[in-house]
Amino acid sequence: MTLRGRLLLLLVSLLALALLVSGLLVTLNMRHYTLGQVDRSVMQTLSSVALAGSGADSSDERLGIWYSRLSESALSLRTSGLMILPSGAIYSTNNQPPTPQLEQELQAAMITARQSGQARRGMWRLVVTSGGTILSLRLNLEEV
Repeated sequence: MTLRGRLLLLLVSLLALALLVSGLLVTLNMRHYTLGQVDRSVMQTLSSVALAGSGADSSDERLGIWYSRLSESALSLRTSGLMILPSGAIYSTNNQPPTPQLEQELQAAMITARQSGQARRGMWRLVVTSGGTILSLRLNLEEV
């Protein structure tokens, strides 16, 4: 192979490598940005759901409002949600009881949420209401 051919092969290889690396970096940055957007959207939704029940007179009415709004939000985000009462009772928006594995996974997040008002654990985002009820939504990564 001539010197010209080797130099051309080297330049083409370097260009291909540079395009591959830049494409990978752009893809990773877009994924990170999109995950952040989904996370912020879910946390804002949970906060607005928590505020929705604050004007209710009775605790039963508040729980009904929270569950209704949480179910609507989960449906619009194409995901699932949980409402965890201070007593430990868990109500799922998709009418399927949470698995013991999920309950165990959320235990640490529930402790953090009760201390700081909100928590992130895996795909779940949690917000604590003024009454101590925890509202939670799972991130939907289909869009990402």
